[in-house]
Amino acid sequence: MMECIESKRQEMIRCGLKKGFTHIETLRLSKELDELLNKNMPKDDDRDIWNNNEKIYNFFNIIQGF
Repeated sequence: MMECIESKRQEMIRCGLKKGFTHIETLRLSKELDELLNKNMPKDDDRDIWNNNEKIYNFFNIIQGF
């Protein structure tokens, strides 16, 4: 899924640079990217677990510097 998201993001950027970021095709690609990102977001039940894991990861990154 992450490869698909990155591919769509690159396609949107290329289109935006070529045709403009307000061009209808760029906006369509942006909407498609949003849909892919939303599908990949954790569900509400999983979000608390994901947030806790992120906090633990950030904590370990901080303490590694000491």
